[in-house]
Formats: sequence, structure tokens, C-alpha cells
Amino acid sequence: MFLLVFSFVLIGIAKPRIDFFPKADPNFVNTFITLPIGTDQAYTDSLTSLVEKRITNVIHKNGKKNPLVESIISNATIGASADQNDRSPSPNKGKVSVAFVEFGRRNGVNTRSYLEEVRTALQGIPGIEVSVDQESGGPLLVRQ
Repeated sequence: MFLLVFSFVLIGIAKPRIDFFPKADPNFVNTFITLPIGTDQAYTDSLTSLVEKRITNVIHKNGKKNPLVESIISNATIGASADQNDRSPSPNKGKVSVAFVEFGRRNGVNTRSYLEEVRTALQGIPGIEVSVDQESGGPLLVRQ
């Protein structure tokens, strides 16, 4: 009984650092663009292209190809929602994804810094809501 009480007291004092779902280096950096409802698809596409150019400037500094990046893909309207199951056309949404090479080919380079640089580069674009995040990992949340 004493050992049980002592264990609880020791855990309460020492507070072990346990991350049940730690954030790893991103394999993908996803940028979601949301404009007001009713926005024309051509306008959404033009702003998605602008966001893609800014992201490309961050990823490929000085115009040199970045060996950590496998691809940069952008799309507007279909598949541009943060919800992966939502395939309905949304002419007011756009998405730009940066795919990095597999972890073993990165030579220890951290890709988390690109996430912050992209966030900084996309500030100040008027009229749009921008969300930059890495791919979600861990258990899936099932909505009923």
C-alpha cells in the first residue's frame, strides 16, 4: 500500500514528460485558402497561383531546386478542403501542398522550419483566409 501511494506522489512531483501524439517533421505542408462564399472560380485560381508562387520562392531559395522537395501541387475548387472526405466543388477554396522526400533521404535536415517560413511568407494577402499546417498523424477522429 505504501509503494502505491509513494508511486503516485513521485509521479506528481517529477511529472514525466510524455507526448502521446508528438509532432514529427512534416512530410507535407498543406496550405488551405478560403475566400468569401460566392467567389468566382477563376479568381480563386488566380489567388491560388499567387500563393503557389510565394511558397515556391520560400522552398526554392535563389531559384535553386531544393533537394528536400519532391513536388508542389496546387488545385482550386475540387479537393481543396481541409476535410479529406469532402469532394464537393467549392469555388471559393484553394489548396497548395508541398511534398518532401522521404525521411531517410533528408540527411537529418528538419522540415519544420519550412512550415514557419511558409506561414510568414503568406501573411498580408488581403481578402483571403490562409491556413498552413502539416499532415495530420495519429489516430483518426471518426465523426458520426
